[in-house]
Amino acid sequence: VLFDVLVNTSRSTEVPDGTVVHNAATVTYSGGSSSIERDVVVRGAAGLHVGLTADQDSVEPGEQLSYTLIVSNTDVNALPFSGNGVVTATLPAGTSFVSASGGGMQVGNEVQWNIGSVAAGSSQRYSYTVAVDNGLDDATVLQSEAQIWGGSESRARAMATAEVQAASPLRFSMTAGPDPVVRGGRITYRLQVSNVGSSTLTDVVLQSLIPDVNGHIQASKGWITGGGTCPGAFCNAGEVITWPTFVLAPGQTRTVLFDVLVNTSRSTEVPDGTVVHNAATVTYSGGSSSIERDVVVDQ
Repeated sequence: VLFDVLVNTSRSTEVPDGTVVHNAATVTYSGGSSSIERDVVVRGAAGLHVGLTADQDSVEPGEQLSYTLIVSNTDVNALPFSGNGVVTATLPAGTSFVSASGGGMQVGNEVQWNIGSVAAGSSQRYSYTVAVDNGLDDATVLQSEAQIWGGSESRARAMATAEVQAASPLRFSMTAGPDPVVRGGRITYRLQVSNVGSSTLTDVVLQSLIPDVNGHIQASKGWITGGGTCPGAFCNAGEVITWPTFVLAPGQTRTVLFDVLVNTSRSTEVPDGTVVHNAATVTYSGGSSSIERDVVVDQ
């Protein structure tokens, strides 16, 4: 499930930079409970943005897991001003470093890139791969956090997680393109669910968020394949597309597509370097899987 909250700027006093927004969630079931907490730092018009996604939501012990990291700048100046920007990404506990693109190097339990600065309205993309330890238990959460630093100050950060699952029968993938996308262009999302097990998967439900970038994303029911529908008469940014429940026989694959438009008809344009973030989830009788993808706007 997903939900959004708004850091409100309409009150008489603004939220100070550096404010920590703390949240907690709990899940309970017949055998016990589990809780988790997350913090997000408020930055006023920072310009720098970080996106981080894993190539799969669940991974088996001994497999490799790859992350894609996007650093973008929506400001009119190169940032950070100091020109000594560093990007870091933590290695999840229970994994070991395999490789990194763009000159990334392992330093302790992190991967680091010395990037200098990010040009105005541009983005940079990096990736790194880790190997999952063979002895990890099922349901272990592998968490990685990426940050961009200007000197000793963290300017932006993002987090991605994956869960250890031995021999999961379901494979779930999402692609998004073109990347980058121009203002006024469409992003096509392709969701694919496969049954790689030996038993039929029942009660399969596929859902995807329609990304929202300050109201600049537009969708339409006519741009959705496979019978997916939105809650209302129109498909609005921030809503969830749901496809009809289906079953997957062993070896069977279901693929659906949908488009969204980066709208240029609003009074303010989407700045170059904006990251369009999306997330999709599939649930079935034996569990669930989620995946996220980022696309950068670049005219």
